[in-house]
Amino acid sequence: MKSADILIDDVLGVIFDFIPTTTKRMLNKQWHNKYTAPNPKRMNTFMRAVIRRDQYFIFEYYLTINYTKWRKISPWLYKNMKFHNYIEFIRYLCCEHTSSRCQCKLNALENKLKPNRKKKYKKMKIRSIRWNN
Repeated sequence: MKSADILIDDVLGVIFDFIPTTTKRMLNKQWHNKYTAPNPKRMNTFMRAVIRRDQYFIFEYYLTINYTKWRKISPWLYKNMKFHNYIEFIRYLCCEHTSSRCQCKLNALENKLKPNRKKKYKKMKIRSIRWNN
């Protein structure tokens, strides 16, 4: 009976070597960190799929790597809507697909990087077109 258990482990090890790395990546966090590509070929489509499925671990990994780059991308167009930058687009997708865990990770990262920015939306300039005499 003991030799059968050892044989099964040996066979599993051989079979595991033939599994593609893209499949191994989804098994646990260690394999994901080991086999993650730095940037997928179609990052926009990939990020929409991650947000749609609310895969917050994968979202957080790519967010920490690409946050400064995504902050600089402006303006971002999507379905006849114009966003100030790619981060605002991601925030819109999180609300659209009700992926609250991804939205919490985004807010946590922004609070960590810029904790004193409480009046973020009050700094917008408003153009007044009233007639003054």
